[in-house]
This record gives sequence, structure tokens and C-alpha cells, in this order.
Amino acid sequence: MIKTGTYAYIKGTNIEVGIRRVSIDPNNPYAQCVFRYGRRKYKKNKSRVNPIKQILQKIPLHCLTQQCDFDLRRGRLKHNFTHTTLELPMPRKEGLFDEQHDPNLYDIYPCGSKFMHIMKGPTAEHLFDLLSQTPKLYVFGLQELNLPVKIFDTQSGVCTFNTTPKWMAHVSVLRRTCTMAHLGKHTNRWPHAVVSPYMNTTPAEIGFMQGTGIQVSLLIQDERISYYKVNADALIAFWIPNELVTTETQCIEQGHAGDVKPLEKDIYLHGLPTKFRAYTNNGITYAGLVHEKKLHCWPVKQEYISYSIHPEREYLKQFRFNDVLTWRCDHKRRTQHQRAYPIAIA
Repeated sequence: MIKTGTYAYIKGTNIEVGIRRVSIDPNNPYAQCVFRYGRRKYKKNKSRVNPIKQILQKIPLHCLTQQCDFDLRRGRLKHNFTHTTLELPMPRKEGLFDEQHDPNLYDIYPCGSKFMHIMKGPTAEHLFDLLSQTPKLYVFGLQELNLPVKIFDTQSGVCTFNTTPKWMAHVSVLRRTCTMAHLGKHTNRWPHAVVSPYMNTTPAEIGFMQGTGIQVSLLIQDERISYYKVNADALIAFWIPNELVTTETQCIEQGHAGDVKPLEKDIYLHGLPTKFRAYTNNGITYAGLVHEKKLHCWPVKQEYISYSIHPEREYLKQFRFNDVLTWRCDHKRRTQHQRAYPIAIA
């Protein structure tokens, strides 16, 4: 089972992605995946060209597998890899539809009240026609990348791309166009199957804490209260009710946070149990945290400041403590053993 915080492979390829989020809505069977591509290149003036980018996008669960279909050591398909092939002209769309379409063109899977359509893919002979039109191809599920082809083995049906590390894919998962473009890329709001009586309680992947200049990113999702990381140089994270996070930029004058003056009082934003130190500059109030001897400051609106923890927020001090501890231990382990070779497109 594909779960948040694990790694998966795109079916029929050796392409590995990280699972950031999994939709629990049976009508939206997607995982939010993260992968990297690009390369660092410096010209004479030391400017960076084609930097490595981190991409977030939705990939259908039917395009993912926990076990790679390739033998990663030998670089060839495993014997247990199965696939279907298409001898007809390839349609231009695949993904989630309300009705079932031509079963000769698609493998069709029921998803709640809808149907996931995965194209059966070209044959080896059809791929030659595709390569004569363009030397680059797409992989099903991946909307971002148009991959340059290096070698195609007609006997095994495996296409090797001109990338570093070496990406490989079976012919049945290759596409001539971006067939899943209608799914959209990463979305800030992540859907839940449970409809909450509260407004705006679906968690935002990236947003701003209401009434402040604090930009946050989602780490652990929950139906009403999620664990968010403050976008700063340090790992500062705490639980925030989802309705207090907005995807719209807060209209707060930034001022010059480097020249702030400390005030002799502690403040709490929205009555949450995270304690900030109050600072000021040119009439603007800032909430500050000192982490590893470095001061981080963000402008806040006065009406969102309280000088004590709201009684109804007290429980957040120990809210899902074991989940937070597990996440932090896993984050520390992953950062210490980070891979040295990000995806580089040649």
C-alpha cells in the first residue's frame, strides 16, 4: 500500500518518486509526488543555468507501484512485469472520467463513482513511428518532463533515456504527448473525503498563517488541525488549525526585519501554544523566534496577537506527540543520508 512518507516507482520504469500526500477520497485516487530534475551549470560569470528543481505533482495511484518493475542492479525488466499494448492510434487523454470509454484503448479501473482510464500504450513497432516524429517522449503519469530518447531495444521493448541517472521505461508506458495534463500540477488545497462542518478546513500544502507574514508548508495532514513547517532556514514547526492557513498572500508590509527592536513581552498568535517574542520597527509588530542562535521575524497584524494561550488551544501542546516525534526522527535520518545524485536531464 502506498502511504505518505514512503517512496514508490512509476510502473514500467525505474523512476523513483517520494510520496508527500495520498488522497483518501475514493473518487480522487491520486498521490502527491515529489521528484527532482535539472542540473547545475556555470558560465564564465558564474551564473547558474538550468538549476535543479523540485517538482510536486499529482500522479494517479494506478501509475505507481511499491516494487520497481526493473532489476535495478542489472538494468532490465523483471520477469514478473506484465503490461498491455495498443495497436491502434493513441488517444490524447487518460485519467479520471465519469463514464467508461473504449476498453480497446484503455485499461479501466472503477474509482468510487468514476473510472480511471490508463492507456494501453504503443507497441514496439508503433514506437518507431513516434520516434520518427520527435526524439523525446513522455512517461504516463509524469506531466513535467519530455524525456530525450537515447536507445530503444526492440527485443525487450525497453527505452533508455539520455538522462543521469539513467532512466528506463517499457514501451507500454510511453506517450507521445502529455496525456494527463488535464489533471493539473500541484494544488495548494488537498481534498478530503470527509466533509467537515467547519469552513475551509481542508489543509493547504503551501500557504500563509492568517494575518501574518509567516509562510508555512504542510508536513502532517489532519482533517482539522495539521502540522506545518515555517518556511525558514531552521526546522520550526507546530500544529495549526487548517482554517487559519490561507493560500492567498497576506497584505502585510514587510518593513526591515533586520532592524527590529525587542519588546519585553511574549505573544501567542491566534492563541496557539507556540510562544513568540514581540519585536517592533516603524510601527509594525513582528513575531520572532530564536532558533540555533538565529533570529527569525515575521510581521503580524495586531488583532491576531494574544498575550496568553487560549484555553481551547491548550491541548495542542501534546497533540499527536508520537507522530511528531516519528516525523522528526525520519526527517533527521533522511537529511543525513540524502542522495548525492539528483535527476539531471541531458
